[in-house]
Amino acid sequence: MAEDHFETRVRNAAPRGGWGRHRLLLAVSGGADSAALLAVFARIGNRENMLALHVNHRLRGDESDGDAAFCVRLAEKYGVPIRVESIDPAEMRAAAAREGGLEAGARALRYRLLLKNAEAFGARYVLTAHHADDQIETVLYRLFRGSGIDGLVGMTRFRPLSEAVVLARPFLSLTRADLTDYLTRLGESWRVDSSNLSPDFLRNRIRHELIPLLRGLFPGNAESSVLKLAAHAARLKEFLESRLDEAMPPGAEEIASDREGGARVPAERLAALDPILLTIYLRRLWRERGWPMGEMDASRWDALAEMIRKEEPRRRSLPGGLTAERRGGDLLIVPTPAEDAGKN
Repeated sequence: MAEDHFETRVRNAAPRGGWGRHRLLLAVSGGADSAALLAVFARIGNRENMLALHVNHRLRGDESDGDAAFCVRLAEKYGVPIRVESIDPAEMRAAAAREGGLEAGARALRYRLLLKNAEAFGARYVLTAHHADDQIETVLYRLFRGSGIDGLVGMTRFRPLSEAVVLARPFLSLTRADLTDYLTRLGESWRVDSSNLSPDFLRNRIRHELIPLLRGLFPGNAESSVLKLAAHAARLKEFLESRLDEAMPPGAEEIASDREGGARVPAERLAALDPILLTIYLRRLWRERGWPMGEMDASRWDALAEMIRKEEPRRRSLPGGLTAERRGGDLLIVPTPAEDAGKN
């Protein structure tokens, strides 16, 4: 029997050497996208090298528990081992405060659990079901938040989570309709997350209001134009990263870890860098340190670059519970003292 064309496209999205030679951790929520992820990899891959993980955020009561039960049944149907992790409500509240919102907090905790379970299982890749529609929503969200070039790249197909574990998004070139059509051909059902319909979340309004409006204004061209923008931004970012590596002054990459859990950046050595390269440098630092980036928009990156170049202001509060302060020739970035938390 010929392989389904959807399965062929997923197989072709594999890293060099294919998916089968690696251990894989599959992130499953119960929605159509992750149901398709579990089904397709169970059919084209080596199930002995797979582990599914469902994270129950416990935000929707019985509905959340129903999602977990559905994922367990689906995994059992396809012969894929599954593990369910539940998040404590107090931990969720703390993460939401730290990350600047409920969605960002839930995401941070989810990825922490994905990495922990991937390392315990010995997985090389953590697979998520993000698809082209998600990419469009991400780019539009970041565009209107005031993101810079780095944000307009959207999601990448592969991204390191640690030295040993890589996040992979094999569906990025596939649409939501591609996924649901595949599930329909298999006769599979999926869960609908009621929170994805709520207008209280900006991402939902982008999906249900803004994108249909853009389709009407630019029929046949809206989605493809956004995806092309992300592709162009990715190439520009790659170029700027290479320029940064060439332009770095001697010793400027020697970033000392502060005893308070922050970093001491050699600002005087970096001050001669072009402001655009400085923002690229700062974003790289944030990624390496694992600091929250959700609320760090272009204006905040520019303000930090100014602190490096002109030493003003001497102190600035940042999202994610961080504070930047000039001390002599260095820029010190540390957790915000408890007595200053909430001030801005």
